[in-house]
Amino acid sequence: LKLRGHTAEMLRVGCAAGPLRAWTRQRLCVSHFRRGGAMISEERRARMESQGWDVVGSHSATKLCRWTKSMLQGKGGCYKHTFYGIMSHQCMEHTPNVSCANKCVFCWRNHINPVALDWKFDQDSPESILEESLKKHYATIERQCLSPNALEHRKVEARQVRHCALSLVGEPVAYPAIAKF
Repeated sequence: LKLRGHTAEMLRVGCAAGPLRAWTRQRLCVSHFRRGGAMISEERRARMESQGWDVVGSHSATKLCRWTKSMLQGKGGCYKHTFYGIMSHQCMEHTPNVSCANKCVFCWRNHINPVALDWKFDQDSPESILEESLKKHYATIERQCLSPNALEHRKVEARQVRHCALSLVGEPVAYPAIAKF
């Protein structure tokens, strides 16, 4: 990362989803990395919501996992169901921190979120994050329950989250209050 004036220039390898290209340059506004303020800008929020994310507060997000939908319809669950018996339709996919310290080329995440080596942003309380995340997750589940493919007994079960997968995006353990969840 090289600082030049008011921009930071970051070199990274091309997208792993496409052909591996030579180093590409990405310019990032340095003011975005100043201390304080929301991690998720209004522009980023709009882009995330257009991709099916539910943004929670200023730095968290939740999204319906494809396995939650699949199991709600009786089509099977994820590896956690296979190996540990976790019912995928009762699992909420969430992260309390959408930023990450890296942009690894092998990562399955989408790399649209900020890079941060330490916490530089406003911090929402764990209670408000959990409350809003559950509210948004349950609203998504209710929309899925309208499908004629959703099984009746699974609809009832899906209305009670029993597990939370913190692997959505970002680095959840970088959230300073992660231990309070």
